[in-house]
Amino acid sequence: MKKSIKMSLLVVLILIIACTVVVLWSPWKKQQSASSQSSLVSSSYSAPLSSAPESLSSSESSALPESSAADSDSSLASGLNPEDQPDSPDLNFKPSGVSYDDIMINVLTCLLSRDMSSFASYVGSQGLRLSPTGSMTEQDIVLSADEVAEFFQLDSKIYGTYPGSGETIRCTPEEYYTRYLAPSDFNFSAATTAYNDAADLETAAGFVSNPKTVSYEYSPSAMEWMRLIMVYANDGDRGDVLCGIVYRDLTTD
Repeated sequence: MKKSIKMSLLVVLILIIACTVVVLWSPWKKQQSASSQSSLVSSSYSAPLSSAPESLSSSESSALPESSAADSDSSLASGLNPEDQPDSPDLNFKPSGVSYDDIMINVLTCLLSRDMSSFASYVGSQGLRLSPTGSMTEQDIVLSADEVAEFFQLDSKIYGTYPGSGETIRCTPEEYYTRYLAPSDFNFSAATTAYNDAADLETAAGFVSNPKTVSYEYSPSAMEWMRLIMVYANDGDRGDVLCGIVYRDLTTD
C-alpha cells in the first residue's frame, strides 16, 4: 500500500516538472524565432545596399572617376619620351640673335601688319621672289630689300601668267598684297603650318639653293584651299633669310 502511494507521488512530481518546462520553453522559443526572422530580413537588404553604386553620395561617386582619370593622365604623361615630341624646324636664323620661332612670327606679323620696312629686314641679298602661280618660274618678279621696304609705293607690275589660261597677272601693289601675300579671305589663325614639306620644297627647285620652307594652308570649305609658302635660304653670315613667297590654291595646281 505504502509503495503504491509513493509511486503515485513520484508520477505527480514528474508531471508538475514537465508542465513547468513546457510553460517556460514556449515563450523563449517564440522570442528566438522572432529574432531569427528579424535577422533574415535585415540581411536580405544589407547586400544590395552595400553593393549598389546608387548608395554612394554624389561627392563620393564623382570623386572616384576623377581620381582614376588623374592617375591615368599622370601615367600617360610619365610615359612620354623626348623622341615622341615633334622635331624642331632646322632653320638657323641669326638676325637679332633670336630663335627660329621668333623670326617666323616676326615675318608673318610684319607682313600682316603691312610693316614692309621691318619685313624687308628679313629679306636676303638675292632679293624676294614673288610667285603667284603655285611655283617659282622665270616670269617671277624679284624685288630687292629696298623695293620690298617701299612695296606699296611701287608701280603696277606683271607677275607672270595664270596657269592654264595664260592670262597675264598684272597687279598694283595693293592688288597683289590682298590676293597673293595676305589674301583677304585667308584665316591665318585657322591655318595649318608645315615645315620643309616635300611639295613646298619642290616649288623652289632650280631657283633657290638648299631651300627651307614654312607654309600656311587654310581651307575655307571642303572644296577650297589656299597655301602661302615662305621660302628661306642661307645668306652667309646672316644665316637663313627670306628669299621667296609662293602662293598656291586649287586654280594653280
